[in-house]
Amino acid sequence: LSTVMEGGLSFNEKESSIGVSIGAILWTGWVTCAYTIYAQSFGQRRVNPTDSNLVYTMQPLFSSMFAYILLGETLGTYGYIGAALIGTALWLVSSSEFSDSSSDS
Repeated sequence: LSTVMEGGLSFNEKESSIGVSIGAILWTGWVTCAYTIYAQSFGQRRVNPTDSNLVYTMQPLFSSMFAYILLGETLGTYGYIGAALIGTALWLVSSSEFSDSSSDS
């Protein structure tokens, strides 16, 4: 703390902050970008296009569910309306009656 108040960091503190920065850059580049792109393409090869599209369409619902569980966040009125619209759209697309009638035309 005294070195920060005197206007600078010691050599060891600079070295430590560089290591933390490099670790953050590697994590962001390799794990959150490269691995997720690889995992997505790996999964899409094994799932039919309709199912993968349904999973990706549900991403806002999954995000809000995890935010509620992990962070204690709640939805407002517009959030519930949006969730209901997404759920209704998913139900319409995945229902057999809608699928069968749209494939006939």
